[in-house]
Parts: sequence; C-alpha cells; structure tokens
Amino acid sequence: MGQAQVEKIIDEQTQGRIFSVTFEKKDGSLRQMVCRKGVRVGVKGTGAGWGAGALKPLRTVFDMKKAAFRTIPTDRVVSVKVRGVLYTA
Repeated sequence: MGQAQVEKIIDEQTQGRIFSVTFEKKDGSLRQMVCRKGVRVGVKGTGAGWGAGALKPLRTVFDMKKAAFRTIPTDRVVSVKVRGVLYTA
C-alpha cells in the first residue's frame, strides 16, 4: 500500500469515523492506534497543520486511547481498518 493510497483512505474513507491504523515508528517498532480524524475540540490553531496537500507525509488525528492529538506518518503505514474493512500493504 503506497503513501498516496493511505492518504486517500484516511482523507476520504474515515470522515469523522473511528478507525485503527498500524504504522512503523522511527525506531522501527510498530504502533497500533485507534483514532479519529476531524476532531476540533481543544484545537488552539497553533499547531503544525499537517493535512491534505502538506509537504510532509503526515496526517493529524485524535488518539482515542490517549485523548491527545498525534500524527500518522503515511509513508510508513502497515495497515488501516475503517468500518470493518482492513487495508494492508
């Protein structure tokens, strides 16, 4: 699964729904995250602002387990599960 396909799935398929993603961190370990895109509560407007069209391959999401905003490196995603459909590399 390529970076463009991952970004398309995250941007178009999730639309505020809760989804899970597994990706490789910088240190080589895998991280699984249950998250949601489009959360606006607690946003101050002073962040990096990674989104569609950004130069870096990142998507900002709200981590449901840690109750905090996190970024997903779309170039290192292993799998994405949205509405029961699993997309893998």
